[in-house]
Amino acid sequence: MSEYKIAGGVLGTKAVTLGQFDEFLDWLIDGSGGSDPQDLYKCVAWSFWAANLRANNIAKVPYAVYPIEMPEDEEDEDNQIEWPIDMRPLLWYVEMWLCLKGAAYLYKERAGNMLSDLMVLNANSMKVKAWDRTGPTLFEQKIGTQVQLFPAEDIVYFRTFNSKDDIHEGVHSGQVAIESGKLIKNANLWASGFFENGAIPSIILEAEGQIKDSDRKEIKKVWKRALGGIRNVWEVMVLRKGLNAKVISPPIGDLAMPDLERTKRDQILAAHMIPPGLGETKTNRSEREMLEYELWDQALIPRLEVHLGPTLDKQLFNPLGLRISFKPNQVEAIQRMEIAKAESAAFYVSGVMSTAYDDNVISVDEYRRVVNTVLVMGDMPKLDESFTPEERTPPQLLQANNSQDNGNDDEGMGNPGDVAENIENRAAPKALAPEWGRHRVSLQN
Repeated sequence: MSEYKIAGGVLGTKAVTLGQFDEFLDWLIDGSGGSDPQDLYKCVAWSFWAANLRANNIAKVPYAVYPIEMPEDEEDEDNQIEWPIDMRPLLWYVEMWLCLKGAAYLYKERAGNMLSDLMVLNANSMKVKAWDRTGPTLFEQKIGTQVQLFPAEDIVYFRTFNSKDDIHEGVHSGQVAIESGKLIKNANLWASGFFENGAIPSIILEAEGQIKDSDRKEIKKVWKRALGGIRNVWEVMVLRKGLNAKVISPPIGDLAMPDLERTKRDQILAAHMIPPGLGETKTNRSEREMLEYELWDQALIPRLEVHLGPTLDKQLFNPLGLRISFKPNQVEAIQRMEIAKAESAAFYVSGVMSTAYDDNVISVDEYRRVVNTVLVMGDMPKLDESFTPEERTPPQLLQANNSQDNGNDDEGMGNPGDVAENIENRAAPKALAPEWGRHRVSLQN
């Protein structure tokens, strides 16, 4: 059997080795002429900003590791496992690769029978080599001519959803945003070239009569030398031989470049599931806080709960008898919204509902039914059977407010003006992973 294949098509035909042919096929599948998501990440500011915003936020989510049998309602610092590996930088790279490639790979480094570290592998060098009905069984890393195989138990493999493939990398936000990114990139290149050429529009030189070939070449040469480039922007060009300059490009003001960039920016942010308003500089504080909460609620928390947490548990922590628990409720944007919800609910309950009860407008049963609806909407437990309207404010609302140590007394939320003040004066929430417990971790035999 010959060790050569013929690679042809629009690039011509030539003989290549089998190894080179394999690389050629990969190029045909993955190549996109310098405009793939990773190239656009390098040169389109909004693609860069969106991917980094997601990765930066995912990396700072507090987390803790617990025994697998530990119920969620019993999670506290005394039950935490001392996990020796800092997951935050790893999570940053995982989220970045999921945005730009749709797959991420962590290699489990071992020292004897102990898990010693986790290493991020470049997703461009990795692929699933073999699989069965349970999923991947073998991974291949290819760097140049060097090929290394990894059994599935040595790799933590993350992937996004792909409706056409259940094994390989999935559809990713950088891919969805690629056309918008290419348009912004090309618009930037056009603008750069326009101003580099002295902001001179596209011009055609017209002549009344026929021009000799030798004269045409000379005119072209003189024109380019005189007006080509920013250094010659103030040059004066005297037209001879009956030449007239005619502008053929539309006025730059008619191109609506800012509107075009804004539209494509919003599409890039939407592809990354980032509220487009976060890209605006004129949003006020309350609007920005709502947009930040929306980012967490609609994009980042689902990423943690659907992709990152379950994958880490199944492929890394559960085989060790452990599980990871992310704490997004300790993120400032989430805490800020929970405080506002608790304070608003407290004002409604202790003000509106209690007043209605005191004036005999509603009965006790009606009071309890409405207040329980408010509490459930705020993700808080319903009223205890012993609670009466005379107590004014349910204890779960007081606890939600006072847990932030904002210095208000029990009745401080009954004033609508206190809501903004409470948020403004609240104590800074925890933003770091909690203190570790006393247990050590080793791989099970």
